Amino acid sequence: MNSYGNKKLVVSGLWTEICDLSAVLSAIDQGYEVYIVTDTSSGVSKKAHDMAVQCMIQAGAAPISWEQYLLELQRDWARSETYQATTDIAKEHGGHMD
Repeated sequence: MNSYGNKKLVVSGLWTEICDLSAVLSAIDQGYEVYIVTDTSSGVSKKAHDMAVQCMIQAGAAPISWEQYLLELQRDWARSETYQATTDIAKEHGGHMD
């Protein structure tokens, strides 16, 4: 648990099998609930990326997409002050917010 009392982490790094994998495994060992954003990092190869993701899932991390995380941050669509910005980001980067 960190100084804010949070026990959840969302992880995304440059290299899946280096940055993400070591951070995720360490965080799980420290008792964190970890979410890995699988489509915002890459490996030296597709196989390296896929194997690192599988390793993190087997260790207990939950895979999510960038769009899923964005929409989770919005959470309540009645929050009108952030609705337009959230949908604009999703649309601009390939989301399907019609």
